[in-house]
Amino acid sequence: MGERPTVAEEINQEEEWFQQFWGDKLSKRNGNLRIMYNNVNGLQINEFITSKIKRKISKKKEGYLREISDIQKVSGVLATLDNWDANILCLAETQVAWENYVARDYVAKELRTIDRYAGMSGSSSATAGADLVKPGGTLTVVDGNWAGRIISKGSDPTKLGRWSYVTLRGRKSSYLTIITGYRVCEGQKSKHVGMTTAYMQQEILLRIKGIKTTPQQTFLIDIENFIESEIKEGHEIIFNVDANEEWETKESKFSEMVARLGLFDLAKEKHKTDVPPTYVRANSARRIDYMLGSEAVMNNVTAFGMAPMEKTVIRRS
Repeated sequence: MGERPTVAEEINQEEEWFQQFWGDKLSKRNGNLRIMYNNVNGLQINEFITSKIKRKISKKKEGYLREISDIQKVSGVLATLDNWDANILCLAETQVAWENYVARDYVAKELRTIDRYAGMSGSSSATAGADLVKPGGTLTVVDGNWAGRIISKGSDPTKLGRWSYVTLRGRKSSYLTIITGYRVCEGQKSKHVGMTTAYMQQEILLRIKGIKTTPQQTFLIDIENFIESEIKEGHEIIFNVDANEEWETKESKFSEMVARLGLFDLAKEKHKTDVPPTYVRANSARRIDYMLGSEAVMNNVTAFGMAPMEKTVIRRS
């Protein structure tokens, strides 16, 4: 285990990351609602809980076990609420079995060390399993400044674990529903990746229900119905999603759905320039993650930016 960087080194790292920042500056006006979205590719829940248990033991048996000084991924990701002055944190592909009270309670307790009044809503599929790790899933977190405005929160009602959401009450009887979604990728269907992938979890549950459409197709049908119902209730929408599909392709069923719902790609609407890719591999660089909003949301966006991938700031103030 390497030594942790000094505060000065962390500040220098942050300055370098900010220079790579795409979009608007990070300045935030009073009264602004700042929403952050990130595909975290797993919160490493087992490592986090193991670390917490070892910390507790080390306090009881000082001198026998060394105090753990590394920052676990759960702690680092949740701390972005504080570090980035964010009010809403939307996380896709958390890989946590949120229905497991042990996992849920540990994360909730950690969140309250950062903001004691914060609230959260997680989603994971209803497939059976004793492990705390479950591929797929999402988490939507609201800080204490806005948690008091929550009028409802929940997750994918079909128990496939594809999205979580919160609805906030605004001024003059206005409402804003913020959704965090994760749409599985086609590659997870391969027999070589096992039966516990998010794709196969959903495939199994859909077949039990007698639904023959693929998990990718079913996501578009179900999320469109959900968002449409929220719009009919008079709610404005912010939809943060790992769509696992490029927007610009002629065959994009995702972009067709977005158009039917009257949602806007906030990055493109704000900047009118090429938006950086959100998925990079050896021979591929694509944008498959989006922050979408209804027209009123789009008209009220004061700033939009993207941090460089894998550069989440985890130092607490």
